Amino acid sequence: MSKDFVDRMIRNMKLADLVAKSAPWSVEGFGEKSKNVRYVGLRIKDDLREVFSEGNNLLLKFVIDRGSGWVEFYLANKPPFLKILSRQFTDGDKWEILIGDFKRKMKKDKNDFMNHKEGVGNLYSKIKGLLK
Repeated sequence: MSKDFVDRMIRNMKLADLVAKSAPWSVEGFGEKSKNVRYVGLRIKDDLREVFSEGNNLLLKFVIDRGSGWVEFYLANKPPFLKILSRQFTDGDKWEILIGDFKRKMKKDKNDFMNHKEGVGNLYSKIKGLLK
């Protein structure tokens, strides 16, 4: 996993007008546990409006650690930010798949919540009280 791959992914997300803001690369952790991270604020587009209103802030955190990569989705309305979902990705993944899986999961969980069928792993019920 490389920074260049994530930078290309973010550049393509910007071309699709999905990025509100992005931060430069930084390092989190110390010594052996240090990781390269980059934060990206998502713009809430048409299909995400079914779950999130435009007043909500979504944040992506790309984490690269010696050959493996993770993307974490956060609800960033007010500190402390709430991690919604974390997923590993590889050089073969595309941003459309990463974002699409997140959208699909959130839409399904919201539908289950509205129909009173939510289970233990329902992400929408976890964040419902924090949404604007």
